[in-house]
Amino acid sequence: MKIKEAVLVEKNDSVCEMLSFVLDFTCQRHEILIRNIDNVNDADYIPKDLAVQEFASTMDASLLECILNKRFVFVDSDNFKFNCNGSFDAYAVEDIYARELFENNIDRYLEHQKTKIAENTLNYRQTRELLEKQRSIILS
Repeated sequence: MKIKEAVLVEKNDSVCEMLSFVLDFTCQRHEILIRNIDNVNDADYIPKDLAVQEFASTMDASLLECILNKRFVFVDSDNFKFNCNGSFDAYAVEDIYARELFENNIDRYLEHQKTKIAENTLNYRQTRELLEKQRSIILS
């Protein structure tokens, strides 16, 4: 993973910050996956997705930094750029497997997209619940 810049976050808000990033990731991914379905009739369309493993690796590295050095560091990667205001930019990448399905079996393609949406929705709900619990702990 290419390291370009780190954004440090205060310890007392760091878990909420990380969960907010994950929540934002799931929202951005949902929009991309819906767009993949919306464009099913466009023969020239190239299905996309966010680089899930790359994002997970970025979050893992932040957790490891917290464990080792008692601080979170969010590091840019090729497809994710963290901003100082607590947001990040995500860049969608071509989904090669989905493109093969799109070109060869549209029914399997649609099923694949629906499965991804269901998985992403579950991740959103779990993350939202964790974030709400973390916020209630901080406020108590």
